[in-house]
Amino acid sequence: MPKILLIATGLSLPCASAFAVGAQPTLGLWDLLQVTISLIMVLAAIVGVTWLLRRFTRLGGAMGGALQVLGGLSLGARERIVLVQVGEQQLLLGVAPGRIQMLHVLEKPLSVPPPPADFSSALRAMIQKEP
Repeated sequence: MPKILLIATGLSLPCASAFAVGAQPTLGLWDLLQVTISLIMVLAAIVGVTWLLRRFTRLGGAMGGALQVLGGLSLGARERIVLVQVGEQQLLLGVAPGRIQMLHVLEKPLSVPPPPADFSSALRAMIQKEP
């Protein structure tokens, strides 16, 4: 293409040194500093959003921990039965997509063992349980 046509269309020809054998673009200290600062900003944003989500999406905080899910059983691909304790009452709920229905109010609450304190004790209990 003639140079006049390239200039009129706003295109430019790359300089010959860009295609020279062994020519490599050089990165200066300023470029590395910009990349490092950008990476730190992205990581800080991820940590900040995670902190905000944990702080503002706590369930049961308004009730003071009076609502607990004690257990559940899967009945199908998307259906479950869940045992929920609300204060002193225990409710058996059926949970399906778009619907939650109370199945039964237990007159005598079931005794449910407390959850283990940490993962290692839960894993140890499961291993000891199996023959």
